[in-house]
Formats: sequence, C-alpha cells, structure tokens
Amino acid sequence: MNFRRISVIFCLSLAALRPVGAMPGDHDAAFASAHNPISFVAGNPSDDAPSAVAIQPDGKIVVAGACKNPTFYYVCIVRLNKNGSLDTSFNTTGKLLTYIGPGNDNIRAMAIQADGKILVAGSCDSAASGGKKNFCLARYTSTGALDTTFVGPNGTGYGRFHVAIGTGQDYLFSMALLADGRIMVAGTCGVGASSDFCVARFTRTGGWDTTLVGPDLSAVGRFISSRTAGFDYAIRVLVAPDNSFYLVGHCSEDFCIEGYNDNGTNNALGTTAAIGPSVDYANSAHFQPDGKVVAVGECENTANQREFCFLRKDPNVPGLDGTFRGPAGNGGGKFSFPLAGADSSSAYASAMAADGKIVVVGGCYVAAEQRTKLCLARINQYGVLDPSFDGGVNGNGQFIFAPSGGNSLGTAVTLEEDGGIIVASTCTASSGANNDFCVNRFQGDAYTGARCTMDIDGDGAILATTDGLLFSRAAMGLTGTAVTNGVTFGAAATRTDWDSIRDYLNLHCGMRTGR
Repeated sequence: MNFRRISVIFCLSLAALRPVGAMPGDHDAAFASAHNPISFVAGNPSDDAPSAVAIQPDGKIVVAGACKNPTFYYVCIVRLNKNGSLDTSFNTTGKLLTYIGPGNDNIRAMAIQADGKILVAGSCDSAASGGKKNFCLARYTSTGALDTTFVGPNGTGYGRFHVAIGTGQDYLFSMALLADGRIMVAGTCGVGASSDFCVARFTRTGGWDTTLVGPDLSAVGRFISSRTAGFDYAIRVLVAPDNSFYLVGHCSEDFCIEGYNDNGTNNALGTTAAIGPSVDYANSAHFQPDGKVVAVGECENTANQREFCFLRKDPNVPGLDGTFRGPAGNGGGKFSFPLAGADSSSAYASAMAADGKIVVVGGCYVAAEQRTKLCLARINQYGVLDPSFDGGVNGNGQFIFAPSGGNSLGTAVTLEEDGGIIVASTCTASSGANNDFCVNRFQGDAYTGARCTMDIDGDGAILATTDGLLFSRAAMGLTGTAVTNGVTFGAAATRTDWDSIRDYLNLHCGMRTGR
C-alpha cells in the first residue's frame, strides 16, 4: 500500500469520526438537558431564573440562579455531567435549593475556586419583611454542603453572609476571583436620589480585604464611587493580572468604563459613551487577549426597538478603539445591530474565546409568534459577524433558537475546552407557564493555538521587504505610521494599516504593542 493511499484512508477515517453536520452554532441534540427543563420546587409552582454558568476543570457544568420557594427567592444550583445529565454526586440529586438571608436571595454571579468550591453572590433582603438590600455571598463545597470556613467580615457567617456597603439599597451584579484567592464583587448602591458604583473585596475566608482603600484612601475593604450625576451601574468587574480592575456598566443610560489600581485608587481614563439614540444598557464585559475591554449589551434604536450593541476601549488610551468596526465596517469602537428575524433583540450575556471571538446570547422578540426566543451571535475581534457561525440555518453569524414551546431567553453562557458553547436560559413550556432552567449545548470550534505566522500583512506570502520589515519595526517598539511608512503592500494584503497589524501581533503572536 503506497503512502498516498494510506494518507487518503487516514483522512477518511478522521472524517468518519466527526459528527455529521457538526458546524459552529449547531445545536447538540444529544446533550441530555436539552430536552429536560430543570425545576427546583416540587410541582413547579414558581419561577426559576438562572444567572450564571461555569465549567469545572473536570468538564462538569454548574448553573446558578434564583428560584422561588414558594414565597421567597432562594439560591438554586444545578451541576450537570459533561453530557448534560444531572450529576448526583452533587447534593445526591444534582440540584441544591438553599438560602442566605431571611428574605429574597437574588443570585447574580458565581465563581468556581481552584479547589472546586462554588461561590455565589447577589443581593439579599436584610429582613423577611422586604427591608434593605445587602450584598450577600455563600460558598459550598464541591459536594454541595455549606463551607463553614467561609465566615464573613464578622467571623460568624458559617458559609454564608450578607453585608451593607452603603446606607441605601445595595445591588450586586458581578464577582471575580483574584489569583491569590481574594474575592471581588461589584454593583450599584443607592446614594440619595441616585446610585453609584460600589465595590467590596474579601479575603479567602470572607473577611474585609483592608488593602482596598478606595479612591480617597479611607475605605476598609469596600467603597462607593460616582462616575456621573445620575444612576451608575457596575455590571461587571474585570480584574487584570496586576490586580488592577475595571468596572463596566451603564451610567445615566450610556455605556461606561472606569479603572482602578489594586488599592482602589482611580487609575484609568474612564469612558462614558452613547451607542444608540436612547437608552443603552451594558450587561456583560470581557478583557480581550490583547488587554482591551469589550462591553456588550442592549440599545434602543430610533424605532424604540432593542438591538445587540458593543463598545471596545483600550483602557490605557483616551477614547474608543476605532479598529472595532462592526458588521458595517464603520463602527469606530461602538456599534449595534438587530438580529435577523427578530422585532427586538436584547443581549444579556457573552463569552470570550481565546482567539478573540465573542459569543453573545440573549432574548429576541418575534412578533409573528408573540413570544421571546433564545438568540445567539458571534463576532470576531474586529466586531464583524462570523459567517461560519450559523446554527445550521444559514444564520451568517447569528440565529434564533427555541429550546421550549413558550418563551426563552439566554441569561448566561460559557465555553468548554473544545469550544462547545453552553447556554443557560429561562424557558417556559408554553405561554403563561412558569420559568425553568434550560441548559443547551451548541457546537463551537476549538482554538488550537496562537496561529502566529510571519505573514504579517495577511497576503499569503512571507517577504522580507514587507513582513520582515513590519515585524522588525514593531519588535523595536515603533508604532503607528512609523511601522508602515515606506512599505509597499500587495493587492492581496489584508492588513495594511497599523491598527490591523497591531491587533494581529497582539492577539495571535503574544506581543503587547501600543497604538
């Protein structure tokens, strides 16, 4: 048997191992929970709303949220095996329904520690009568038991506690773990007739991290910070490798970003930017691999309909990142678009892949069906819709999916190691029915490496007079036109300006070049 024939047989064998029609965005019908909405209260008389999803190192899937039981909202967590079946090693049933405070526990964030413990955080009533909202946290072991070493600021938490940040209502929206195990949370706190950013940071055991002193150096583990005179909501806290952090959200109904040093003093050029002509709400945010901050949310257009909207900023440079151009190619750092087939499109969550692509999920209202359906989109690092992501319906980077017979909307998303897309959503069996957890898996595509080559200008060839010169200049620290001056680009070149060359070097080649 000759080598060519062996190669053909080997390639055909590999092809046979691939799922038929498994293209990015395709729904994984074999994922067990795709056909089984998850409820937490016997007889399902109440509503269940997932807010966070995470993948454990062993591939198991954890989803957390708030469930009514039957008067107050409780903490609810479900853990699934990689195939979507309930993991009965977690609380014997795969599901956990518990509480933090005496009233409503509205869980909004979750994180899995390196030791497998599960942290949840949100806003809890300070009294069953519906008193002041506080930040609240709870930590569970990998088997679902309360972690009694998590004692809170006063040392008596016994696995769960709630704390006041301001004197008004405190609403927690986001949580992040630092590399050393410290826990950071952020949200919005009422101040008089408005509300401001508010942040708290805890030690591994839940005590105040006294190194967080805030903008005026007087705080002890928590602070409140105003960006505008109106309502400022910190929807996401992003922690950099040096423990500096960024609050991303919406301020006076526009997207906004503010940066802080590790101790809480202000460190960055903040941004408040309108995207649409009316209200803009940021619901998610990420660091891209090159350190830029991307915010994702929903914006009203001139017809008062919601669209998916995006903003990108280099946190160390004034203004927005003009290379983030959007589907139309003229975004200039911010843009929005409606999803095809929807009358209104709201983006509630997103996930960032290692190659810079962003998967966005939300709810899209379809007037002809009089219901809201789960919808997904994927954009590349320039903000362009990814045509390979079509959900098997020629979606060209976007599509609408109905996991149940009633309403559904995506509230959380994460990516598996092999690129699989896990989406948690609220769903109803039919119009008017109660909400359940729905968890679905969609086909992704694995990121196999940096994909860095010396083809800097993207023309398919490697030449000393173009690629070699561009790389050498960038490696010496030159930026802008100092890199591209005097270079003659061929007709096939796809990267002919410094912005696109810089993005390629930073994203694919591990460089950290400036503007």
